[in-house]
Parts: sequence; structure tokens; C-alpha cells
Amino acid sequence: MSRTGGKIFARIKGYIFTVKKNGCNVLDELKNVFTGEAFVPVLVG
Repeated sequence: MSRTGGKIFARIKGYIFTVKKNGCNVLDELKNVFTGEAFVPVLVG
């Protein structure tokens, strides 16, 4: 795997983990990415 491929993989995997952690459906949220309605978690701090 190239360095660029690794970065892309890590970004997608991180997004999926965040979606799961927030109790959302992964497939629905991945579809939403391509329709411009991507899940954006609210940061609590």
C-alpha cells in the first residue's frame, strides 16, 4: 500500500469509527457522504 493509500484508508476508517461511536448507521452515513450530507459530530469540550 502506498503512503497516499494508507492515508486515505485511515481517514475512511476513522470516519466509520466515529459514525459507529455516535450510534449512526454506517451504510446510510457513507451514502450521505456522496450526496453532500456527511455526518459531522458535535465536539463536546
